[in-house]
Amino acid sequence: MLDKLHLDIDAQVVRQLGEQLITDSEQALLELVKNSYDADAEWCSVEIDTKHIEDLNDQNSVENKENQKSLVGKVTVKDNGCGMTLEDIKHGWLTISLSPKLAMKKKGITTKKFNRTPLGDKGLGRLGTMKLGNQLKIITYHSPKANGYEVSFRWSDCQSGLPLSHVPIKTKEIPPTGETGTCIEVFDLADPTYWTGKRRADSVRIHMSTLISPFKSFESFDISLTVNKSSIELIQIPDKFIKTSSIHFEIIWNDELLELKGEAKLNLFKAGKVDGFFQHYLLADEGAAFFDYLQNQRLATKIQLRKSKSNQWYIEFSDSISWEDLLGIAGEYQSISKPGVFVGELFGFELDLSKAEIPDIDIGISGYRRLVKELSGVFVFRDNFRIRMGRDWFNLGQDWTSGRSWYGLKPTTTVGYFSISAKDNPNLVEKSDREGFIDSPEWNGFDYLTGRLRKFANESLNDLRRTYNKFKKIELNKASGHTESFSAEQGAEELSMLVKSAEDIRDKINRESKQSVGSYQKVQKEIKQVLDDKKTELKIKEQFLKVQKNIDGFMDQFKSNIQKVETILNQITEKERAADLIAERFEQFNEQMSEVYETVGIGLSAQGLVHEVYPFIEEITARIQRVRNRLKDFSHINVSVSGDLENIRLQAEAIGRKMGYIDPMLRTYRETKRKITLSWFLKDFFELRHDRLKRFGIKCPDLFNVKSELVFNFNRGRLTQIFDNLTRNSEYWLRDFGAKNPNATLEINIEFASPYLIFWDTGPGVRTPMEEVLFDIFTTDKAKGEGHGLGLFIVSQLLEGEGCSIRLDEERNDRGQRYKFFIDFSGVLDD
Repeated sequence: MLDKLHLDIDAQVVRQLGEQLITDSEQALLELVKNSYDADAEWCSVEIDTKHIEDLNDQNSVENKENQKSLVGKVTVKDNGCGMTLEDIKHGWLTISLSPKLAMKKKGITTKKFNRTPLGDKGLGRLGTMKLGNQLKIITYHSPKANGYEVSFRWSDCQSGLPLSHVPIKTKEIPPTGETGTCIEVFDLADPTYWTGKRRADSVRIHMSTLISPFKSFESFDISLTVNKSSIELIQIPDKFIKTSSIHFEIIWNDELLELKGEAKLNLFKAGKVDGFFQHYLLADEGAAFFDYLQNQRLATKIQLRKSKSNQWYIEFSDSISWEDLLGIAGEYQSISKPGVFVGELFGFELDLSKAEIPDIDIGISGYRRLVKELSGVFVFRDNFRIRMGRDWFNLGQDWTSGRSWYGLKPTTTVGYFSISAKDNPNLVEKSDREGFIDSPEWNGFDYLTGRLRKFANESLNDLRRTYNKFKKIELNKASGHTESFSAEQGAEELSMLVKSAEDIRDKINRESKQSVGSYQKVQKEIKQVLDDKKTELKIKEQFLKVQKNIDGFMDQFKSNIQKVETILNQITEKERAADLIAERFEQFNEQMSEVYETVGIGLSAQGLVHEVYPFIEEITARIQRVRNRLKDFSHINVSVSGDLENIRLQAEAIGRKMGYIDPMLRTYRETKRKITLSWFLKDFFELRHDRLKRFGIKCPDLFNVKSELVFNFNRGRLTQIFDNLTRNSEYWLRDFGAKNPNATLEINIEFASPYLIFWDTGPGVRTPMEEVLFDIFTTDKAKGEGHGLGLFIVSQLLEGEGCSIRLDEERNDRGQRYKFFIDFSGVLDD
C-alpha cells in the first residue's frame, strides 16, 4: 500500500489562488480576452448582462438540489479562434497551472493564422473567472465539421476537505456549427451592481481602455464590449488629441543602442496663461530670438538641440547611448541584461489651454482636462495588452517632488506607454498576479533603460525652462535699461526714489499752478477794467468778452488736469510706506537667504567632505603601513621615515581643514604651500595606489623617463585631492571598460608639456553630450550611487583657486570621444 501514496491538493486552494492572483473584474475579463488572442481569433466580443436569469433546469447535473437558487447575471466572452480539442480542455482549462503555450514560446512556435507568440504561459489566468461569477460554462469548437464540447462546473464546489479531482464537472459533446471558436459563459455574477449605472459604465470604459492599449490598435484583432445590451466604445487616443500635447519624448531600444528623442512646442515656456513677455518675445517672432539664445548655451550641445523640421513642434533634441556605455552607468543593479527590443512614448499636456489652442477637440475645455487626468499614467503593454504595474512605478511623482525636477514631467498630466512583445521580450516575465514583472537581470535592464528616458526628459525640461528664465531676465533688463546684474533690491530702491521724485513734482506743480492762477486773476482784472471803461468801443468789448470766455474755459480745463495729476501723484506718494516696506522685506529676505545659503553651503561641504575624506584616510593608512614595514629594518629609519611621518601630519591637517568647512570653530588650519617637483610627487602618489590599481588590472603611468619637469608652489593636500579625483574617475571607467572588453589594455597615462600636464587613460572617453558640462557640479555619467558629480567639479575649483585650470582636449580616441585632460599649472609655476 505504501507504494500507492501520492500528492494531492485540496480544492479550497484553487479558490484562494483565484482570489489572490487577479486584482479585479476588469483584469479577469482581460485574461479571457488574451486567451482569445492566443487562440488566433480575429475578434472577441465581451457581453455583460446583469439582468440575465439562468434556467436551473439546464444545470441540474451539477447543482445541489437542496441549495438551488437563481443564477443572476451573465458574462459572455466569445471568439472565432481555433477552439479547443478535448485534450486542450483537459490539459488547459481543467489542469491548473499547466499551459501548452509555455512550450510553444520556448520552441518559438507561433499561431498558424496570424503568427502570434502566445501571451499566456502560467495556466493561472482561468482562475480569474471566479472574480466574475461562480458558474462557468465552456463551449468550444476546434473544427467546422467535428463535434464540439460543452464543459461546466462551479467554483463554489471547490470546498475544503475535497480533493480537487473530486470537484464535479459536467461534460458533453455538441453538434458542429460549421465554425470554430470558443464561448466562455460565467453565471451567478459575484457583484452584478459592479457593472451597472452610468458612473460604473464610464469607469469600466476607462479601465478597459487602459488595459488594452489606447495608443496602438491591433492589426488583426477586434474587441467589442457591451453592458446590458449597450455598446461601450473603448477609448482610442486619436491623433488630434495627441497633437495637443506640449512635449513628446520617445525611446527606441534595438538591443544595442538606446535612442532618446524629445520635442517641445513653444507653449512649453508659457507659465500658465500667456503673459506680455511670452506674447512679445516668443510669439511675435515664433521663438526665433530665443532659439538663437538657446543655441549659444552649453545645454545645446548636451541635448543636441535643433530646430524642429515639423510645423507641429518648436525644437527637438536627443541623446543616444550604446549598451557598452550603459553598462558602466547602471551600477545600481547587481545583475543586468538586455531585455529585448522595445519602444515607448511620453506625452506631456497642459491643462490651461484655451479653446483656440485645441480647435479639433469637441469635448470642451473641462472634458479635455478630465480626459487628460483619466488617461494619465505610464503603462506597459505586451502585444497591446496592459501589464499592471505598481502605483507610479515610473517614479514621476518622486522625481517631480524633488527640487531638481520642478519643471519636469508631472504625474497627472503625463500620458505614456512602453510597448513590449511576447516574441521580443520573452525574459520579461510577469508575476502570477499580473502585477508587474518578476525580478531578473532582464527586468533590471528594462527598468534601467526606461529610467534613462525619465532622466533625459526631466533634465531636458528643467534645463530648458531655467534657460528660458535666464533669457527672460536678460531681455527684461535690456528693456528697462538695466544690466543683467540689476537686482530686486535695486528695483525696490528705484521704486523708493520714484516715490520721492513724485513728491517733488507734486510740490513743483502746486507752486506753478498757484502762479498760473495768480496770473489768470490778474488778466481777469485787466479785462474787467477794459470792459468797465466807458471809452472802450462796443466792438472791442465784444472781442474781449470772447477772449475772457476762452480763458475761463482754458482755466477750467487746467484746474481739472491739475487735479487729476495731483490725485495720481498723491496716490504715488501714499505708496511711500509700501516702498519702504518692500525694501524692509528685501532686507529680511536677504537675511533669510544668507541663512539658506549658509545651510546649503554646509550641506555641499558635508557632501564634498564625504567624497574627499576617504582618499585622505587611504593615504594615511598606506603611509603608516609603509612606516611599519620600514621599522622592521632599523637601517632605513631616518630621512625616509621622517618624510612619511611629515606626510601623515600633512594629511591629518588636510582632514582638519575639511572639517573646518563645516564647523567654523575648527578653521585653525593654514593652507601651507610648499615647493613641489611634480614628477616626484606623482611617483609617490601612484606608488601608494599601485597595489589597488593592480588588483583591477590597471597599469600606473611611467614617471621615470620624464623629459620636461614641472616645479611649483602648491598645497600638497589640495594637489593630492586633484589627482585622487582624476585617478578615481579613470579607475571607475577603466574597470567598467575592462569588464566589457577583457582583452583591452587598461592604463593611466601622464605627459609633461610645461606649463601643462596631460592626464588620460585608455578607457572609453567622454560621451559627446557630456563634453561641455563635464566640470559642472552634480553632473555625472556614472551609475546611480556610484558618483555625485562632485569629483571633476572639485578638481576645477581647486585649480581655479590657485589661478590654474583644467580642460578637456579636442583630440578624440578611436571611439570618436574626447579623452585627454589638460591641466594648466602656469598660475603657480616657480619662476
